[in-house]
Amino acid sequence: MKQNIYFFFLLFFLLHGIFWIGQGRIYDASTLAQTSTNPLRIVVLPFKNITQNPQDNWLSESFSENLTMGLAQLHSLRVLERSQLQNLLQEQALSQTLHADEKTAPQLGKVIGAQIVVIGNFQKIEDHLLINVKLVNVETGEINTATLTQIKGSFKQLFELQEQLAQQLIQKLQVIETQQELENLSGVMKSTASPKAHEFYIKGKEMLYRGTDTHLQEALKLFKQAIEEDPKYPLAYTGLAEVYTIRFRNPSTFLSSQSDDREHAEKNIQKAMELNPYLPQTYRVQALIYHAKKEHELAFKAMQKALELSPNSTEIILDYIGFKYEKQLHMFTSENIKKDLEQLKANFDDPWVKFFLGSTYFAQIANDLNADLTPGIELMLEAREQLKNYPFIPFNLALAYTLRRDFEKARTFLDETLAIDPENYIILFMVSGPMLGSDPNKAL
Repeated sequence: MKQNIYFFFLLFFLLHGIFWIGQGRIYDASTLAQTSTNPLRIVVLPFKNITQNPQDNWLSESFSENLTMGLAQLHSLRVLERSQLQNLLQEQALSQTLHADEKTAPQLGKVIGAQIVVIGNFQKIEDHLLINVKLVNVETGEINTATLTQIKGSFKQLFELQEQLAQQLIQKLQVIETQQELENLSGVMKSTASPKAHEFYIKGKEMLYRGTDTHLQEALKLFKQAIEEDPKYPLAYTGLAEVYTIRFRNPSTFLSSQSDDREHAEKNIQKAMELNPYLPQTYRVQALIYHAKKEHELAFKAMQKALELSPNSTEIILDYIGFKYEKQLHMFTSENIKKDLEQLKANFDDPWVKFFLGSTYFAQIANDLNADLTPGIELMLEAREQLKNYPFIPFNLALAYTLRRDFEKARTFLDETLAIDPENYIILFMVSGPMLGSDPNKAL
């Protein structure tokens, strides 16, 4: 009897946990699909700190983050987002030296499905900055000397230098850009005039990527410090709103959650909108806030706006599809999802796409208890190779094997999940179930 109770709990979690709960209307993804040729897939790695002054290490992430956000404004490019890159670098155990190693860049590029890897380094001596960048062709492993780029100037002009670098990279990549895209690029890369505020923001984003309750509290502190340095910094307000949104959407998971988190999230996202109404990250967070308030039509419109501003963002594409099918489980099939991903020109080599698509095979059990879960398991295992420390991959594999009634394997994957994230209350509840092992004494 206990095994059946846990089985149906797991089934409920699987079918509902991978969707945003609420919106029921179906939208046509083709209306947002890019009609031009496939965008060039690139990734900007953290830059190497040549002088190795620890106080300047944050600049390594600054160059990667700002160039990624800026270049992502071009519809002719698909730029791997920093949140994804952060996980991949951690899972592949890559050191800072390896980040900027032209010999290993092609291997990393193949792992993450990029065609071009942007590697660079910087030297900061007193107030002077010297930046060097190379473009590595993933297929050939070669660096075209014609693409070598060097920028130098005052540290006080950090954002102007980064924008110059982005514009030169666009020329070297020989991609099409519009005047509006260049204006958006400039607006994103010059969201603040304060290097100190930007330093706090970059450090806050790093904490946000890690995602634990402790890291969220640190991110909150850093984003607030960024705003103290520059009260007109829209990205810092967006980061702050995202932390509050994560907490009020998941109060049981994040023990630091406060009763006024939603109020703070709404206040900060509104401030970000007032300062810059063209940031896709801001619309994405706004969509999550609307959704948590069950204002589903407004939530979808905000996510649609985010996708219009950044049509090549994997994170936004997956959120968009999640919103589309959240109350239409009968439509959430691998065939429909593949079609949408193709129309939106998603990168099927991206481990997050594999994880999401793998989940669709598991969800099909809602309509067919005998559905073949093998394709989903294979996709999850592929994603697991690239994201070894992302807990919800082995967790979903545990769910899949539970649905197969293979409790021994389910227990193995839950143990792996617990080793990665020992404080997750959902995982602790699952592992405590005697249905996950033949020996009830194994339960915690």
